[in-house]
Amino acid sequence: VVKQPMDLGTIQNRLKLPTDQTSSYKNISSVSKDVNRIFSNVMKVWAPGDDIADAARRLQNWWIEKWTVMVPRLMTMKADQGHDNK
Repeated sequence: VVKQPMDLGTIQNRLKLPTDQTSSYKNISSVSKDVNRIFSNVMKVWAPGDDIADAARRLQNWWIEKWTVMVPRLMTMKADQGHDNK
């Protein structure tokens, strides 16, 4: 049973919120926590060996690899840096 549902759409919406809003992300570790929650939820519902569980594990491994590279750069950015106003 998934007690804390999470999805990429929710993460994307929270990333777009001004930081003074209650549901916005206050730090980068909160973003990572929510992304990893998606993978945890998949593993709770589908058994290892199921196609979706296996795909989620591969995607999680990819995420961890990319996130590990991005974190040092993100830590040096200011809150509004990297956003273009399109």
